[in-house]
Amino acid sequence: MAHIHPKWLKTVFSEVSDKVNSEPFFSTVLPADTLLNRLYLELATSLEHKCSQLEQDIALWQFLACLIRRYAEDSRPIKTFKAPPNSISLARDYLHAHYYNNISLEELADIAGLSRFHFCRVFRQEIGVSASTYQIQLRIAQARKLLAQGERVAETAIATGFYDQNHFGKHFKRHVGTTPAKYTHSVAISS
Repeated sequence: MAHIHPKWLKTVFSEVSDKVNSEPFFSTVLPADTLLNRLYLELATSLEHKCSQLEQDIALWQFLACLIRRYAEDSRPIKTFKAPPNSISLARDYLHAHYYNNISLEELADIAGLSRFHFCRVFRQEIGVSASTYQIQLRIAQARKLLAQGERVAETAIATGFYDQNHFGKHFKRHVGTTPAKYTHSVAISS
């Protein structure tokens, strides 16, 4: 069970349905929904593992948007939306320049000139992954360079913006296929 503050429901509902100052109404108990369950678990995991602010924000918005779109009464279908030219390029460039910072979804959406909801949708459509996944990919790419230059794993984790060495190791192994220590060792042997 989760208690969601009405402020968040109202905010997401206004972005998803274009109904300002309205709150969603759920008339029935939610049925088993595998997508909604998966998004909820991703949100819980991002909070439990102290992931980046961007990962937590996107997990929250994806969960709430799915909940509202699927089960709130009176939420109109999403209108076709055309993002302003270069809006995602501006956000992507900002991520490249500040990948190591704890960037929020609101910050990136403001840079792009979009609502958080539309930013998430348009970024994924144009780039192919969420903004948080893109940020992690940038961090891992930089980490690989630092490790190849002989930087220690703990310092690399901090320099590339990960919360701690465990958080870094989990993402590194997922993206590279090996642990940072084994990667460092294999790079040293091949040199």
